[in-house]
Amino acid sequence: MGKSNLFRVSFKFRRGVYSTFLAGSVFLLVAVISGCGKASYPEGKIERAIQEICSKEYGIEEVEVKFTGKTVGVFLPLKKLFTTDVREEILAGRISNLESLFEPEPQALEQLENVLFTISRVLLSSDKSVDFYILEATDVESTGLQLILTGFVGDVKRVRLWDISRSEYRKRVLHELKFNRAVLWEKPIRDFFRDVADFDLEELAKRYFTAPITPDNVSPLLYQFLGSLKDKQNVRVELSTVRSQANPSSQALVYVKLKETYESR
Repeated sequence: MGKSNLFRVSFKFRRGVYSTFLAGSVFLLVAVISGCGKASYPEGKIERAIQEICSKEYGIEEVEVKFTGKTVGVFLPLKKLFTTDVREEILAGRISNLESLFEPEPQALEQLENVLFTISRVLLSSDKSVDFYILEATDVESTGLQLILTGFVGDVKRVRLWDISRSEYRKRVLHELKFNRAVLWEKPIRDFFRDVADFDLEELAKRYFTAPITPDNVSPLLYQFLGSLKDKQNVRVELSTVRSQANPSSQALVYVKLKETYESR
């Protein structure tokens, strides 16, 4: 089976599969206590608030948050999304029970619920007008499978006030399963900038480069960055933008915008 067949299978059965997946998430999403008076999360601090809550309260460190108009998008990278390697099973033709095929990995489900709760908690206590949320939970380690949940913030408010039922709310949440090849290309880049704080230049070269790190093999900017690591401590690299595209040689070009903080030795 080719990639297009993988998409047809996943979309054909998505309603039955994901209604179960979402059932446990609805209570957490709507069980937010609203307050009166000044907004707890001002408009300019929403992105950071979602990231800090995920990090401090749930230990989820790599959540990315972006606003486009009145829509907030949240990217949740996961080591494993489903208990079964869905792509491998479908491509190999070993499908016996589709619902068990899409059984979420317990830790992934817990993280997804925690992020959903954080999104609702922040948006319902903010002075920023937001209409929609999109959560992309993505297996960035092996499969590139991506579960995308899209909801209307107004429905979150209505179900909290019992204006609509939880079952009706679940029907209104759009859910899609996609294959995101780009995250697999981006994984070694994300890992590399995470590891610069923990490994010396020799170890980084062994882990991430197929040729020696020299001015002839590495771009001047990257070579300067790597050469300066020996003079730094407590290095932290925050990736604000990661984009990728393929080229005709079956390789990928990954663009990264980053912010580096460190202390001089």
